[in-house]
Amino acid sequence: MTVLKENEIAPTVSTFPLLGALGDDGTVPESKVGGPVTESEYISDDIINPHPRFGTLTKNIRSRRGEKVSIRVPLFKDTNTK
Repeated sequence: MTVLKENEIAPTVSTFPLLGALGDDGTVPESKVGGPVTESEYISDDIINPHPRFGTLTKNIRSRRGEKVSIRVPLFKDTNTK
């Protein structure tokens, strides 16, 4: 941060780069959503860390939980929600 000028900011991105571009899961080149490692409904196994420990960790989490991890968050409806 010390190299930035006073009128500059360091932007951050909280999503996978190019999410929503081209492929079903935003990948370039295009790849299919899901795969045997994550069994994801949102991203391809092609974009996750290829290290064998990651796949094992992901499978162990599903095994302990007895189901896939749900990342869906319910929509909070207040008086301004349409």
